[in-house]
Amino acid sequence: ALVLANSEGKTNFSTLICGNALGEFYPPSVVYKGSNKSLPAGWVMNGPPGTTYNTTKSGWMDQERFLAWLRWFDEKLTEKQVERPVVVVMDGASSHISVDIVEEAREKNIVLVKLPPNSTHFLQALDVGVFGPSKVKWEKIIKHFSRQTRPIIKAVSKS
Repeated sequence: ALVLANSEGKTNFSTLICGNALGEFYPPSVVYKGSNKSLPAGWVMNGPPGTTYNTTKSGWMDQERFLAWLRWFDEKLTEKQVERPVVVVMDGASSHISVDIVEEAREKNIVLVKLPPNSTHFLQALDVGVFGPSKVKWEKIIKHFSRQTRPIIKAVSKS
């Protein structure tokens, strides 16, 4: 699932989160809006262990970063000795589909299942069972925190 967050300055980032039917989650992959390959230390500090970080000009996942994630995911499956084939259910974002991505998945015995457009909020288990309730709780935490301190703002690198 891809999570997109907006700040007041309209700076986007996306997070690819992957879990399995046993309730286990893999470390997320975070893509920040940025024009260089090096990330300021503050952007990656105290993230979940194993999280991968990257940048794109838009802050959205692109085919290159998704292919890199798919290869990383395959390594994690191999380390855990997960039985193949593995099914990956995903939204239909264009960043998840390319000839290279499909060939890589086929080679690694990963079956890609693309959900119909505009249906992930109904069909994708993480959207319905995890992200929806988490978003509501997170918004309450942020509102409470903001009232007691100041707004949360992501530091922007000068590149």
